[in-house]
Amino acid sequence: LLQLGFAVLPAGAAQPIKTVYLDAVVGGQVEERYVEEGAMVTAGQPLLRLSNDQMELNMANSEAALEEQVNNFRNTRLALDQNALRLQQQLVETNYQITRLQREHGRNEELFDRQALARQEYERIRDALDYQRRLQELTRESYRQDSLARAIQLGQIQESLGRLRANLALVRRNAENLTVRAPITGQLSAMDVEIGELMNQGSRIGQVDQLDGYKVRVPIDEFWIARVARGQRGTVDVSGETYTLDVNRVYPEVSNGRFEVDMLFVGETPRIRRGQSLRIRLELVDA
Repeated sequence: LLQLGFAVLPAGAAQPIKTVYLDAVVGGQVEERYVEEGAMVTAGQPLLRLSNDQMELNMANSEAALEEQVNNFRNTRLALDQNALRLQQQLVETNYQITRLQREHGRNEELFDRQALARQEYERIRDALDYQRRLQELTRESYRQDSLARAIQLGQIQESLGRLRANLALVRRNAENLTVRAPITGQLSAMDVEIGELMNQGSRIGQVDQLDGYKVRVPIDEFWIARVARGQRGTVDVSGETYTLDVNRVYPEVSNGRFEVDMLFVGETPRIRRGQSLRIRLELVDA
């Protein structure tokens, strides 16, 4: 019915301004309920607790695997450090021998030039010096390659530890989801679960309604669908007073010849209750 550019809509129902649904993030058996349906709850408040033996086993296995890998990392690092220390000691010993033989070889050259030293002794010290120099180069190369291999191996172990820690953190987060908490502050409703009930992952547990404001969901004949848009204004009479609302959301789906809109109060909100019927006059736009 058009009246001075307004359409009188079928009665809409007052609903909480915000509703957040509670779904089981992980599956489990209802172990304990902390609050009853209809109670006022605060954001983060525990509502119920589920148990999941397989998840607890996974967490224990993840913790054991991480501890084992940490121990392996410590043992491997100790072995690598000991090998590096051994090569360093070999290098120090080789440097010492080179220094000692260089001095002796220098003295022997003078003696050999004056024919005061046998060739066999001269060549023995010279060959020993050459051997220590080659050994020095080999030790340096071994130490260099060992350092590179050590860095790679330790990096791989650190990556493995990181993956295990991430996996354990994920398992723990999933385990935390066994305690279902209120997502917002409001009234708990539609929570029809019993102790011992098995909840599958994704099962609807209930909902929390924010009651500090209301919206009105109004069914409208599909005849008007082209003349209704977000932001349109309407009015409603409650207890002899007139209040203003705006269209906040238009649901384009048509069912049984009607589509629905959500309307929010502008300014003052009347004293209404959930489910209360309200008949709204909506200003129309040109088609």
